[in-house]
Amino acid sequence: MGKYVLKRFGLMIVTLWVVATITFFLMHALPGDPLTTDKGLTPEARANLEEKYGLNKPLISQYGIYMNNLLHGDLGISLRYKTRTVNSMLMNGLPASAKVGFLGSIIGISIGIVMGIIAALNNKKFLDYFVIFIVVLGVSVPGFVFASVYQYFFGVKLRVLPVAGWEGIKYMILPIASLATFFIATFARFTKTSMLEIMGSDYIETAKSKGLSNTTVIFKHVLRNASIPIITFLGPSLATSVVGSFVIESIFGVPGIGQFFVTSVQQYDYTMILGTTLFTSALVIVGYFISDMLYGVADPRIRIDK
Repeated sequence: MGKYVLKRFGLMIVTLWVVATITFFLMHALPGDPLTTDKGLTPEARANLEEKYGLNKPLISQYGIYMNNLLHGDLGISLRYKTRTVNSMLMNGLPASAKVGFLGSIIGISIGIVMGIIAALNNKKFLDYFVIFIVVLGVSVPGFVFASVYQYFFGVKLRVLPVAGWEGIKYMILPIASLATFFIATFARFTKTSMLEIMGSDYIETAKSKGLSNTTVIFKHVLRNASIPIITFLGPSLATSVVGSFVIESIFGVPGIGQFFVTSVQQYDYTMILGTTLFTSALVIVGYFISDMLYGVADPRIRIDK
């Protein structure tokens, strides 16, 4: 077990290095630079800023400096918010993003799993078709469309919820609902598919032939075995949801990490783009690691060390 954890930790570090390297060189391959958007810069001022931020150095030198700082946990200074570090901006925006993302995913996953179970137990009946309709709608329609619909219906027409802002619990409802919609559809589909596959297995028929009740068969055998593919998607989903949805945050004016990422892309803020990309990637990698650990809990036959 210890050897496995160390091996996975090493792979996590290598993966983050690959992500950072690819993102770094891809950003510098784009036309323009962080100073392009400053139209009023004189040649002298531009030269001074390039010297200050090391933009006049060879690309490989810039890469080496960034990697050295990264090893010390320093993500650099934002090239747009010139008096703030990327570390402090991420920590300031994380609480709001985590609230929306975590609550949205937990609510969505819980409802989605329940709907998937209902659909599987009522296969080819009205409840199943209703769940399929929700799944198709939730997967095919982008989240920002649902966000706009929720804003119009609950904020403009009914006027029961604010359309944007971040001043209390009621401001969290629509962003959370918008994010939860995707998780409801996704996990309802996963749960139904996994359960139907398990319910058609020979050992389920054997369990029924032994006189076990349907409740015992469903909860002890079907759900436990059907949870394996669900766990595969569960870890990364929870991890990425911590930073919420960048687009949804922008729509509802949530003061989270999303606002920094959107503006950093628009303003060629290299350090902020790298910081948010690495932060999100680290969460996803940790999510997959947690999923691997949960496999052994769901099914003791799975040996983590193998």
